Amino acid sequence: MPTIIAELKMDIEKSDNRRHFVRAMVSCEDNKYYALPTKSQSSGGLSSMVIANGLIVVPEEVKNISAGSMVQVEMLSAVKISPGLFGGAREAREVISG
Repeated sequence: MPTIIAELKMDIEKSDNRRHFVRAMVSCEDNKYYALPTKSQSSGGLSSMVIANGLIVVPEEVKNISAGSMVQVEMLSAVKISPGLFGGAREAREVISG
């Protein structure tokens, strides 16, 4: 899966020592990636999986990640680049491979 580094837009907290993959909506604005966790992370929450285009990787030893931190995101689909960046909306076709 392609991987990018993005700025986290909302705090993430977890209570166990397992690796978590947090569903997120990833956007690109001013040549920078941003990751916003979806509201629901429950296994039965299919709507959050439908809107998510990335999974934020939260390592085992990390309990909390504050908004503004840089996080690793495994991409599920292309990122929409904000309009105006290249004269109109278009998809980012390349991400950093990990």
